[in-house]
Amino acid sequence: MYYGHQIGTSTGRFSCSSPNAQQVPNDGPYRSFFRAPVGRTFVDVDYSQIEVRIYAKTVEEADLLRLFEQDKDVYTSTAASLLNIEENEVTKEQRQKAKAIMLGLLYGLSAAGLPMYAFKNYGVVIPPDEARELIEGFFEIYPAIKADHDEVLAELTTKGSVDQRTLSGRPRDDITNRNEAINAPIQGTAADGMKLAMARVYERLRKFNGTAFIIAALHDEILVECDEADAPEIEKIVKSAMIEAMNELVNAEEPHVKLKVSGGVSKVWTKG
Repeated sequence: MYYGHQIGTSTGRFSCSSPNAQQVPNDGPYRSFFRAPVGRTFVDVDYSQIEVRIYAKTVEEADLLRLFEQDKDVYTSTAASLLNIEENEVTKEQRQKAKAIMLGLLYGLSAAGLPMYAFKNYGVVIPPDEARELIEGFFEIYPAIKADHDEVLAELTTKGSVDQRTLSGRPRDDITNRNEAINAPIQGTAADGMKLAMARVYERLRKFNGTAFIIAALHDEILVECDEADAPEIEKIVKSAMIEAMNELVNAEEPHVKLKVSGGVSKVWTKG
């Protein structure tokens, strides 16, 4: 049995004690070892690219907001813009590079840290010189993200620390780490929205008289166990509650960013 901690990280995300279910890999067979009992099943729902969406909204990056509104693959579109090619010409490796750059910059990485991050997390090789060129190109495509990086890093250099707030207003002061200074309001907002979503899901599952309940909250994913017969209805409940809660927090003011969730019903624990 593991225990969850409501504010187990500096950004406000959940953490859990050993064994740490949050560290079970998404890929490979590992999650398949978790199976619902006879007559029961899992409903597994995950926010789609929630931190990128929050960042686009927070810095008001118009082109990125437009891509989300059009349901475009933001990594493919970004790769095409970086390489000046058509989207249908983008290879899997090029898309992975664009994904590594976008998420790496969201976490505040510099050109020095990007190569290791890209290889470790996405299996792509980006030499240091290419990393610098790609980051410069990325900032040209999304100037509002560059402006945010410049502003945060200038304050960090001048004052030695940065104060940040999530979109819900939850503060985190005296941040001295570059990565955390940039990422704190993004990941923190996602954490706030996730907890609001869990509260909504919990309340709406009461109608099932204790036969449906949340068994895990993992990063941006909610996992519910329920009777097989109730699963289709519960899937709709969880998805609508998650969108509603995060939308209430993230899109309280303009500009709005389109939010999405993905997932479904399965006898084994699969990635939502």
